[in-house]
Amino acid sequence: MADADLVITGTVLTVDEARPPAEALAVGDGRIIAVGNRSDVAGLIGAGTQTIDVGDCCVMPGFIEAHGHPVVEAVALSDRIVDIRPVTVAGAQDVVDAVRREVALRGPDGAYLLGWDPLLQPGLPQPTLAWLDETAPDGPLVIIHNSGHKAYFNSLALCRPSRSPTST
Repeated sequence: MADADLVITGTVLTVDEARPPAEALAVGDGRIIAVGNRSDVAGLIGAGTQTIDVGDCCVMPGFIEAHGHPVVEAVALSDRIVDIRPVTVAGAQDVVDAVRREVALRGPDGAYLLGWDPLLQPGLPQPTLAWLDETAPDGPLVIIHNSGHKAYFNSLALCRPSRSPTST
């Protein structure tokens, strides 16, 4: 067998029940050509092989999507969420107007918006509980931050009891 282009040693997580964590892996021509103990891979190390020891770290399978928010993306594609992301609504006043329009339209059913971003939409008010309650005094208001990492809720959204599909 030809020499590997790259050999990585350390803890290798295989995510394969039949093949528990390994100690090394070898790559040749852009593909993994061996996984196992250090001794299993040692014979693939040649003069041109790059070797990396990850020490206390580990090697794990890679993912095509490095950072995603599938739940937020599913919500954003629904017909119930209003898109106020900076790529859709650039100005702060336009964002606030969109929030107020949705609150007026939905009333006690609640308004749900996605894309609040004070860094990319300068001039947005602070989404404090007081502001959210004043903006939507009669129904739930939920605004998801553009990053997908946080959301703002008014008091009615926090207190609204959840309903199961079987409740009346």
